[in-house]
Amino acid sequence: MEPPKVSLEQLAIEICQEPPGSPMRQRKLTLMIRELSKVLWKENSPYYGDALQDTYAFLCRRLCDLYDPEKALVKTWLNNHLKWRLFALKQEASEEAKKRVYMPASPEEGLDPIANIPAPEVPEYSLLDALRDWVTEDKTGELRSVHMLNRPDINVQSISLRRPPLSDESSWSQLAVEYRSTIPGLSAFHGRKCLPRLRKFLEDQGIGE
Repeated sequence: MEPPKVSLEQLAIEICQEPPGSPMRQRKLTLMIRELSKVLWKENSPYYGDALQDTYAFLCRRLCDLYDPEKALVKTWLNNHLKWRLFALKQEASEEAKKRVYMPASPEEGLDPIANIPAPEVPEYSLLDALRDWVTEDKTGELRSVHMLNRPDINVQSISLRRPPLSDESSWSQLAVEYRSTIPGLSAFHGRKCLPRLRKFLEDQGIGE
């Protein structure tokens, strides 16, 4: 008769009770990775394999000092990290592609580093929900105060809420018309001013490594 299956949350507790580097801790981590492989977010992307390996490495390094069972399930915690790594890898690849493209074939091609990233589908309250709430509330007013020159309406809050990873509803061409601005200008502002602040928020939560 098989022993009762241990939850990932209980397994996390058991792992952290074992000495770092011990054979038992390694066996339990291997078991956790095997179980996680059945439930983690899956995506048909050339960057998925790297993002998944980064996520497993992050799990092995930081489980015991960053995971808080009162805030999220293990699956949710790791899915947040996996999706953020996918987001970061796609952005890095697009930025590299932009450096090699001097004359885009169309007004938007080569300008949007994250144009093809869908808004993540997360059924439960997740870190992305927390990120969206943080941007929406902007309690310190910082996100609204950082804006394009002479355009307070084009600020970190307003643009972040209209672009991935918080939304995929607005294309750069649509925003350029609405704000009476240019696609390169809006895309550059998003890359220089918005994304670093979103990334910093996630890093502060222990996700963006």
